[in-house]
Amino acid sequence: MAAKMTAEVYRVTEPASDRLVRNLFFWRDIPLEDLGGIREEKTVMIIRYGAIGDMIMVSSLLTSLKEDGYRVCVNTEGRGMEILKHDPSIDEFIVQEQGQIDPTLLKEWTEFLGQMFERVIDLSRSVEHHSLAVGYQKMKVKGVDTFLAPSPQFELSHEEREELYGEKNYLEETHKIAGVPFVPRPRFYPTLPERRTARVAIDKFKKKNGLRTIVVWALTGSTAHKMYPYMDDAIKLVFAKGKDIGIMFVGAEWDRILGDPWKYEPRISNVAGRMTVRETLTLALLADIVVGPETGVMNAASHEPNKKILFLSHSNHTNLSRDWVNTVALHTKKAECYPCHQLHLRVAECPADEITMMPVCTDLDPIKVANEILKPAQAYPDKLDDTELLRTA
Repeated sequence: MAAKMTAEVYRVTEPASDRLVRNLFFWRDIPLEDLGGIREEKTVMIIRYGAIGDMIMVSSLLTSLKEDGYRVCVNTEGRGMEILKHDPSIDEFIVQEQGQIDPTLLKEWTEFLGQMFERVIDLSRSVEHHSLAVGYQKMKVKGVDTFLAPSPQFELSHEEREELYGEKNYLEETHKIAGVPFVPRPRFYPTLPERRTARVAIDKFKKKNGLRTIVVWALTGSTAHKMYPYMDDAIKLVFAKGKDIGIMFVGAEWDRILGDPWKYEPRISNVAGRMTVRETLTLALLADIVVGPETGVMNAASHEPNKKILFLSHSNHTNLSRDWVNTVALHTKKAECYPCHQLHLRVAECPADEITMMPVCTDLDPIKVANEILKPAQAYPDKLDDTELLRTA
């Protein structure tokens, strides 16, 4: 039985007639009472849209705001509420669906919502554009393809972007924009049934195969440079020495194919697409080690005590993982453009590795990855005989 939410939820709805025409300003006709009306209590509204990692960063602000006596309302999309819906510091949500509000009208939308609140914290593009240059984006708004212009900084030289973004920490900058003292407290709150589901999955996997250490491995992120092409090589090395180590692949349904080479290996459990997003994040919280690229699964576990092995791509350690707990951040030594501080949404924008044809920033040595999983006693020497690697140079 699913746990019930305690926060109130106000959903942005539009008249049926406006769904048939492209009325981008439909929300101006929504009675404020349908969205909770003008709040009489001391209430703050936080506006943030985006994916898992964006919501985890929002969670870092909430405890401080509650300690300051605020009732907290979060305006987000449905996928954002799914991540935050059991956070005990949130009292209410105003929720719209992805693409329901035209992104070019966010200023007007924010002003419309702002009339109901004592304080408004607008975190739209608080990482993207502010701390990271973003390329061209395409999204659907009311069923119509809409193209968003890239950040002006996207065309700066690598040196100029490094000077602009190199020392910025995404979470600290989020706190600065919000006007909330920087005490890093990002957290994902699973329910008891979600914890039970994840714990049962781990315990069954361990017992069936005589395992002691469980690694949750996030297969991909949101873009091509958030996929590790030498994953199979690293796993082969881990399994050669770590006989009691098991790996659970997590991700979306379309990520499952990346685990196919291991489908007959009992020490691999491919649960990508077989668990909900919240169950997946809970699994990461309970694992001994979490491995993956710059993605939401890693953010959810960032301040948990278990070990994280993070594959950096467009960010440096200061940007993303400076304050993470028990984290090893790995990055390529091969890419002259690293860290590019650019969110590339098209793989063609990235220089390609001559072996894998993947973005060159994904070229992480599988020996180093394997050693971080095997540490301390079982690690390999820095260089291996060619016979020990699947990889060919």
